[in-house]
Amino acid sequence: MQQLNCTLIETFTLEDSHPNNVDPALKNQTYLSGGNRYRIATVLTERRGRPTGVVADIYVCSSAHQVKPTVM
Repeated sequence: MQQLNCTLIETFTLEDSHPNNVDPALKNQTYLSGGNRYRIATVLTERRGRPTGVVADIYVCSSAHQVKPTVM
């Protein structure tokens, strides 16, 4: 996150969610918090090897990730 010049704005805990809903819930909370990146810091619970409860750090990053152009 240092390379993207990010600042931690919130730590969010998601408990007892369906595995299919973890990513959408984190994306929604990131948007509601004013952030544009999140990182799962800790997986609290799993179901069949997929996270159902997590602690996530939400960041706001001032610079966009730069992708190297492909040469054709």
